[in-house]
Amino acid sequence: MRSALLLIAALTATSATAMPPRHGDHSQTSDPNKVICHSEPVLGSRLQVNKTCHTAQEWADLRQQQRDTVERVQSGGLMGPGH
Repeated sequence: MRSALLLIAALTATSATAMPPRHGDHSQTSDPNKVICHSEPVLGSRLQVNKTCHTAQEWADLRQQQRDTVERVQSGGLMGPGH
């Protein structure tokens, strides 16, 4: 149970950096190869930012992977037998 909670906390922290702010659905972009970059502030710093660039298709794939992981964790699929 504890490991599942730690994973959920890690996914939450990761999703804040892995996913761009949703200013429109980039997966619906007419060109799936269009590169989309987002800058996100570094926690604890007022000046540093992390810039992350992916294609529109990669952003859509990342969102889907995160949805799948959250769904698997919520359904109890992450924990093995006997937990």
